[in-house]
Amino acid sequence: MIETQRVQIADLTRQLEWFRRQVFGQKSERLSVLENAQQLPLGAVLALPQSSMPPKERVVAAHRRCVPTRDAAQAEGQSVPFFDETKVPVELIELPDP
Repeated sequence: MIETQRVQIADLTRQLEWFRRQVFGQKSERLSVLENAQQLPLGAVLALPQSSMPPKERVVAAHRRCVPTRDAAQAEGQSVPFFDETKVPVELIELPDP
């Protein structure tokens, strides 16, 4: 029993160390290693000063939209049925109550 606890403690210690390295350790993806020192990173090339470029604006003409007929009927207080009852066949089936 003590041996299984030692194995379990060793396994949990390994897991804890792995998690510590993942959370607090140094990540290789975070480093910016350039093979060619003269080559600029993409962010430095695309970064432009804000004052040199004026903001782009576009004028949009005003327009009017028609109100759909179903919305107009509902706005007047009339209820619009979900379906037309005259076109839906209705069959009444009576079952005896046991």
